[in-house]
Amino acid sequence: MQLQDKIASYFTKYPDLRVLFLFDPDQESLEEVQQLEPNGYRVVFYENNPFSLKLKFHDEWLNEKVFLYMPEKRPENQEEYLKFPLLDLLTANRELRLDDVGE
Repeated sequence: MQLQDKIASYFTKYPDLRVLFLFDPDQESLEEVQQLEPNGYRVVFYENNPFSLKLKFHDEWLNEKVFLYMPEKRPENQEEYLKFPLLDLLTANRELRLDDVGE
């Protein structure tokens, strides 16, 4: 299944989902993400700008679905979670897992 289809299936399967995260520390999916043709959602690239992103999520993008590309590793332990600047959004939403095991 292609990335475009996986994203669409997440937003269909979870109709209340607002933000779908993709953690990609090695940027293996960057080119595919850059070529996405979003249908019903916005593609946003994280650029170490958590404050401005949060403002947009609570104002400009309040009623939009967002696919958020994160070119860094996902937090994996308590310390990393506490330091993760978008923890509230991550816990309230979902992460796209590209492998079947992760899903």
